[in-house]
Amino acid sequence: MSRGVWRVGSNYTKMLKKSSKNAAKILILNWALASCIIRKLSCAANTVSNGGVKAVGRLVRRLVSLVWGLFLYALGIVLCIQANIGCAPWDVLHMGLSFKLGMTMGQTSILVGALICLIVFLLREKLGIGTLSNMLLIGVFMDLIFSLKIIPAANRIWTGMIVMIAGLFVIAFGSYFYIGAGFGAGPRDSLMVCLRRRVDWPVGVCRALVEGSALLLGFLMGGKVGIGTVIAVFGIGLCVQIVFSFLRFDPAAVKHASLSDAGARFIKPRKE
Repeated sequence: MSRGVWRVGSNYTKMLKKSSKNAAKILILNWALASCIIRKLSCAANTVSNGGVKAVGRLVRRLVSLVWGLFLYALGIVLCIQANIGCAPWDVLHMGLSFKLGMTMGQTSILVGALICLIVFLLREKLGIGTLSNMLLIGVFMDLIFSLKIIPAANRIWTGMIVMIAGLFVIAFGSYFYIGAGFGAGPRDSLMVCLRRRVDWPVGVCRALVEGSALLLGFLMGGKVGIGTVIAVFGIGLCVQIVFSFLRFDPAAVKHASLSDAGARFIKPRKE
């Protein structure tokens, strides 16, 4: 294993220290973005004209499930990064961008998510509340967890592999909660679906093309690739399958609401 891979956690820590003068501004910006979307969701909930307490209660439970799932997803990503044996494809891209732009991993995650949302929107695909929440909150939670310094970087390959696998399972549980909320897929999954509909290729090919492109770009910008990258690529599907089977969860049975659907449901009264 190359020394560069082993220094993933330490390099990122040094970068955070160099930008410590801007740490307050970074946290304020991230929390402002998160507060904005939460405020919008709260306003939508307050405009429910029919359905009463039960409808509001269901909405609140779904929102809690969404936010909790995205927090777990961010925690899983941080665990995989701190495993210090190489990152998952999208995180290789985020890390490479963070090195080039002098931004935090959370900020580059938000930046990439915003660009993907724009592409998906221009291709006339529907965006959901969950899509925008995924774009904003995962990055916010990542920076928060990194700033707390509660997860040290692994310094041995076997401990790194354990941490990596644990992170993948945490991501799988996070996927269960945020997908189950029914507010739409994340930006990166939406891009894969968009490509699938445009070129009519198998889903696996579309996913490999999207993630392979992210991996290559990130590697060229200095993102760390290692055995953890291989574990993430082949292990995430297995971890998700195990968790979903254990919880008896079928993601295909979830009906997702787009922003237009949610707006119509909240604002327009239901016909009796």
